[in-house]
Amino acid sequence: MIPADRLRSARDHAARAVRGRRRVNHDDVVAQFTLGVWRNLLPSQRHRWKQPLREEALQYAFANRQGVRLDQIARSVSIVCDFRNRIAHHEPVFGLDLRGKRKAMRDILNSVSPTARRWLVEHEPLSAALDDFYAEWPDLARTN
Repeated sequence: MIPADRLRSARDHAARAVRGRRRVNHDDVVAQFTLGVWRNLLPSQRHRWKQPLREEALQYAFANRQGVRLDQIARSVSIVCDFRNRIAHHEPVFGLDLRGKRKAMRDILNSVSPTARRWLVEHEPLSAALDDFYAEWPDLARTN
């Protein structure tokens, strides 16, 4: 399911993270998966037949999803992955629904850990930056 090179990369990153203090375990490797790996692990329209297997295998990765379907989480991961790629490639993002992107980030984190979501809400500068941006460009706020 995960390409061998990505699994090897996650294992190598995990080994650097534990710095020889102990043996690398499964959780260490999973923690190093990239956003793209998670996107491919989650169900998609093309691979609906894999959903029962994924539901069972990923139930602990999103242990706090409380009634949120895995395909909804997959949609949020896809939104965040596309957004990250646009930013990484220096593509314009001003015309996008930036508040919706922030909500997708928060939804994913909440499904993993409400504590992680609270940390993001308390420390991310995006909310204030969006308020400033939309105050200066109100026409964009109406379209998003």
